Amino acid sequence: MSTAIGRRAVILGALAAVASHAGPGLPPGANAHQMAQLRTIIADPQQRYVLVTRPSDTQRFQVDLVQIDPITRKPATRLPTPLSCSRLHASTSGKVFCLSGLVPGTGQRTGDAAGYVFDRSFALQKANEPRAGIVSRARISSDGKYTASTSFVTGHSYMSGPGQFSTASFIGQADGKAPEQDIQTWQVLRDGKVFNPLDLNLWGVTFNPKDSNQFFVTAQSKGIAHLARGNVEKRRIEITSLEVECPSFSPDGKRIAFKKRTGAARWVPAVLDLETDKVTGFDSVPDSVDDQIEWLDNTTLIFEVTTVPLLGKARTDLMTLDIQRMDSMPQRWLGDARSPTFVGAR
Repeated sequence: MSTAIGRRAVILGALAAVASHAGPGLPPGANAHQMAQLRTIIADPQQRYVLVTRPSDTQRFQVDLVQIDPITRKPATRLPTPLSCSRLHASTSGKVFCLSGLVPGTGQRTGDAAGYVFDRSFALQKANEPRAGIVSRARISSDGKYTASTSFVTGHSYMSGPGQFSTASFIGQADGKAPEQDIQTWQVLRDGKVFNPLDLNLWGVTFNPKDSNQFFVTAQSKGIAHLARGNVEKRRIEITSLEVECPSFSPDGKRIAFKKRTGAARWVPAVLDLETDKVTGFDSVPDSVDDQIEWLDNTTLIFEVTTVPLLGKARTDLMTLDIQRMDSMPQRWLGDARSPTFVGAR
């Protein structure tokens, strides 16, 4: 048996072993008071909170639950959860899709990250097969029906140069009743014709909050990224003429936020109005935003910014931006946090 096959057998065996696990256990270092607070919050379906990963925890990628002050909309109590995720996303009701290289409840490293679905109480509901590559994006539809993941992968023949990569994106049912599907195998259309160039890459799925069967995704070929519309049931993707990268639906489904390229390795937040196709770019934002932007509410974006000082370690913080003002500047919302995802109405 080859090393790769043997390692895969170990990974799948570990996943099978935890498939009926009641939950991922207690967070390391959490005290009784914190656990009591956490249980109270997740037991109340009316509670609104945000889940974030802690980037300074490079070994476990600890996930924290952060309560939001209902008046100031600022972060309040921050509590450790049992989850460890490189990337995560939550449905409105609190179902969590987590991409992790650690098997829940065991701490065993799998090498390649797998996708896990947890319920609101952080009990494991589903474990996906591991995927090769570096995990980049995780999404679950607002109704908790579908999950989507993107990884950066290497080894494709058309990406033979040093530092080059391609993407692999999968959509699956959160209940596990059907296997995940590589969306690059779906029918892709451009101008009404089948479009399947060798260098086509699809990444950054965002589900329509009003209809989870509909989604947007980035489609790139010849170095140009376009917005594409997808339909899960039809397994079809249609590329538009709009140059949009890493789309993210607003809670009301009327706009999408995306990262707008302004330089070779620089992006700023931008918003597309889906009714008028008008794009508003926030070019005054000083830091490059290289991620899938989220929404704090229908008028406020939230995204991560990494600062690399001359001395010391890099730091990743969450920033907010009021899109109602063109001269708006980012405001620091939460330190040592990334991959924000919201539970409850926004």
